[in-house]
Amino acid sequence: MNPDLETRRRLAAARLASARERVRVIRRRVAIGTASVFTAAWVGVFGQLISGQDPALGDGTKSTTARVSTTAHSTSAARATASAASTTASRTSAPTAQQTVAATPLTTRSS
Repeated sequence: MNPDLETRRRLAAARLASARERVRVIRRRVAIGTASVFTAAWVGVFGQLISGQDPALGDGTKSTTARVSTTAHSTSAARATASAASTTASRTSAPTAQQTVAATPLTTRSS
């Protein structure tokens, strides 16, 4: 066999082995990082549940807020809210041509 050809083959094999090792190291680091983040997240959630601070369960009481307002202020606020609602309803009662065109599905030709 040609010595030059044999040298090139060994060099190519060494490059392939080096590339495979780099891929293996990167995959290992990504797997370890992912597992670490997942574990840390679950430890945080579990710690919160153990300490009794479960946001899904709550404490079983409903919170109420006291509303104190003057008659003049509440009346003007109610008028403003009613006015805004009627204006919005009149604007959105009938779809425009652009909204109708945008809502129609696109069809494609099949050849």
